[in-house]
Amino acid sequence: MGLDGVALVMAFEEEFGVAIEDEAASKMLTPRDVIEYIVESRGIGTRKLCVTRKAFHQVRERLMKIGIERSAIKLGAPLSQFFPENTRRSLWIRARGSISSWRWPDLVRPAKLQKALPFFSLLLGVAVLVSILIITSGRKILDAILLAILLAIVSAGCAASLLFQATRGQCRQFPNLATIRDLSIRVAAGEGGNQSWKEEEFARDAIASKVRQIVIEQLGLTDSDYTEDKEFVRDFGMD
Repeated sequence: MGLDGVALVMAFEEEFGVAIEDEAASKMLTPRDVIEYIVESRGIGTRKLCVTRKAFHQVRERLMKIGIERSAIKLGAPLSQFFPENTRRSLWIRARGSISSWRWPDLVRPAKLQKALPFFSLLLGVAVLVSILIITSGRKILDAILLAILLAIVSAGCAASLLFQATRGQCRQFPNLATIRDLSIRVAAGEGGNQSWKEEEFARDAIASKVRQIVIEQLGLTDSDYTEDKEFVRDFGMD
């Protein structure tokens, strides 16, 4: 399947919330074939559109943009397969791109480092507290203690902020994600899809109308070029 064909299939999947396997796509010679496939897959009338499936299509599109083969992107595929640890951070940022309408989760620091950050901040705060108490030993004890505690809190906060910034480059672990399915579910939730399913009406005429629009836009056709029984390759010149 050429680039035109891949883009067209992805557009159908995105719009109708269906998964079109390569074998099924190869049998879709005309728009009518596409319409019948979608009608059969989703049913006529009320149908349920899985938000997670839509998110999967978006995730797959992002991964394809960083050079990953479409056929390799399956729900059960491990994220580590596409994001090796030595280049994970840069690839993750590239895959996320400029997404704003749906949430791509951030990578996190290793668990040991996350636990160590508060400890080092507390340790620095205690060190500052002791130092201030020694320096202000000539003052009234209560005033010295209050000043020392205040400065220790401020110092600990600054230390935590500095350590957080300094270790940003260590954010290379997936945030409780293991597979493409996990990432798709997280993206769906961040997209505002807190409900798992949405109800929409899709009669055959509405499906046919949308298929027509997608084909014309994707292949650069005019309205007069299009009929449901023309073939994509022979009549529309799709590669």
